Amino acid sequence: MAGDLSAAPPGAPLGSARSWRLRLVRAANLSIGADPSWPDLYRTRFEGAPPKVRVRDGVVTVEYGPRFRPGGWGRQAAEIILNPSVGWRIEAPRGLEKLRADLSGIQLLGLEVQHATSKAEVTLPRPAGTVLLRFGGASEVIIHRPTGTAARVQVTGGASRVSFDDQFYKAVGGEASWKTSDFEQAADRYEIDFARGVRDVLIDTLKLQVARGSQRLLATVLFTDIVGSTERARAVGDQRWRELLDLHDEAARRLVDQEGGRLIKSTGDGILAVFDGPGRGIRCALALRKELRESGIEIRAGLHTGEVDLRGDDVGGIAVHLAARIMAAAGPGEVLVSRTVRDLVGGSDIALEDHGTHTLKGLGDPWQLFAAS
Repeated sequence: MAGDLSAAPPGAPLGSARSWRLRLVRAANLSIGADPSWPDLYRTRFEGAPPKVRVRDGVVTVEYGPRFRPGGWGRQAAEIILNPSVGWRIEAPRGLEKLRADLSGIQLLGLEVQHATSKAEVTLPRPAGTVLLRFGGASEVIIHRPTGTAARVQVTGGASRVSFDDQFYKAVGGEASWKTSDFEQAADRYEIDFARGVRDVLIDTLKLQVARGSQRLLATVLFTDIVGSTERARAVGDQRWRELLDLHDEAARRLVDQEGGRLIKSTGDGILAVFDGPGRGIRCALALRKELRESGIEIRAGLHTGEVDLRGDDVGGIAVHLAARIMAAAGPGEVLVSRTVRDLVGGSDIALEDHGTHTLKGLGDPWQLFAAS
């Protein structure tokens, strides 16, 4: 785009806050994406007359002047790239039109458009907890969510030509509500509300892919190992130990897959896995602990959310080292997580208890850890 305004105005480093709001006022031809390699909070580029960009009290505001009119959209365009290492809540108090938002790489805390949304396509990330999307109304809107994600769609004011997964509704009067079969039981889910009716709306699922050529992505890393594996193998004998390891490996593969994660490798007496949401990683660790404990196997686990390097079928980077060090700090049966993970699952039904600060080998200052139960 022309009119590159570099990254962000002075005073907009990433900072220590774990969640931010992006407030869009009269945004034009807007594209939103994510870049885990970007060191600052966000970057912007504009074509045509640039809007005002302000950073204040946890809010990034992009505001065009009151004289801006839809007729000028052909001469305006905006691109906003967000740093995905913090959670984002997006709001548009004046409505949105011509929006292209690939939010699959961020931690989305919510989306609210107070007036109408038209000509928009939004790709959502996997949710952590219940995430609300609220629209004043909508026309020609497409919303993609990851495959296997529970959702409820509610419309007030009537609907025409609405597709929700494999269901199509030509016309519905008054209020209507649809939901996936697993919505009530799902801990991670979307609630999508339209307050003033909809027309030509598609809400479906797709399998999220890492972009071709990408070498880094934001992920939750899980490390586990069996407590006292050497002593246990000596006590039960080779044959029984092989049977227990087979049971461990089968349970790990099944539970990682069940939570939508990717099993990177077995470490002999543990696993390394990655997930696109911290809640899923924690639930996998807790379920694995419970199932193996019933078979007489005790594990410990550590989780951290951060950027990982893709290396073929393997992953690397500081986030992987952190998860391994956090696991090493765990006692028998403990599932410990970093403060980053704790902040990202805030408001969910996952119980986390302060486990104090720990010095993690080779990682500098003490880290505050939390125990999941």
